[in-house]
Amino acid sequence: MTKSLRSLIVSAVLLSVWTGCSSTREIVQSPSWSDVQIRAQQLNSWQLSGRVNVTYDNESHTPRIRWSQMGEDFNIRLWGTFNIGNTLLAGNSEGVTITQDGQTKAAETPEKLLLEFLGYEVPVSFMHYWVRGIPSPTSQAQLRYSEDGRLAQIIQNEWIIDYIDFRQYQNLFLPRRIEANHERRKIKIRLIGLRWEI
Repeated sequence: MTKSLRSLIVSAVLLSVWTGCSSTREIVQSPSWSDVQIRAQQLNSWQLSGRVNVTYDNESHTPRIRWSQMGEDFNIRLWGTFNIGNTLLAGNSEGVTITQDGQTKAAETPEKLLLEFLGYEVPVSFMHYWVRGIPSPTSQAQLRYSEDGRLAQIIQNEWIIDYIDFRQYQNLFLPRRIEANHERRKIKIRLIGLRWEI
């Protein structure tokens, strides 16, 4: 498998993009932001679109992304880079598939599928939470807030997720730009110009 295709697959499942220049001094969370995170936890159906920049193994690529989520069912489509056709990652509680150039591969979990494609596991199941600005409930996490009380950073499972430029959608605040960095694995993923439909 080429480095380009590996990077594309990382884009699809990691989905998290983020560079932080805002203050991340750890302070007490404001009650209003607690309410924001509760509403984000209750958001089960949504769509986001934008660009994903993946830096991995000394390569950088920036495909377009559209992620649709309805309960446990999801579709993540990537296109517009590597001079190849659309790539679709789709899954639900029963398993996950990836389709590219007319070929489809299936696995029980996103982690198993990526392990086969990439040779290592990535926290795909966590991204469903991180992209909404909340930690996964499956492991401990450290949250940091900016001086105005908004979420600035989540640290979980050796990933550092920085949040930049939240925007209001109805009664929700959702990120337009995110950066996730795993220093040991030397992977950086940025979601840029996110547009939400809820």
